[in-house]
Amino acid sequence: MNKPENLDVSLIDLFPIPEDYYPIPVFLLRSISSDRYSQRVLSRVVNSLQSNNYNTIGDILNSTWLDLERARNFGLTGTVVLMYLLQRIADNPKLALDTTRLNQNELTEVRRIIKIESIKKRLRAMGLVI
Repeated sequence: MNKPENLDVSLIDLFPIPEDYYPIPVFLLRSISSDRYSQRVLSRVVNSLQSNNYNTIGDILNSTWLDLERARNFGLTGTVVLMYLLQRIADNPKLALDTTRLNQNELTEVRRIIKIESIKKRLRAMGLVI
């Protein structure tokens, strides 16, 4: 993914990721990298995202390239790695649900989020949640 001409374009417009994946926590990005980036690089990217209040895929997609460039301790490497990971999710969304590399706390958090989102979806269908 090359740097877009308009840096103020939302990442949602650049990466067609299904809306159901927006609540997925950013720490799951570590599990979809294949062998292209080391766990150290991925951890630094994820930690930087979290310290800049990007906690979910949706938070990232609702930002712009400029927002990421302004993020503290993120830099060009972080942007390149993140764009690669988002493109992988856009190409194969099921990758974002791979929990095989997670520790027990992370796995519990993912299950909690998935359960909450399924409850919200049912409540929306009944017209009880906006």
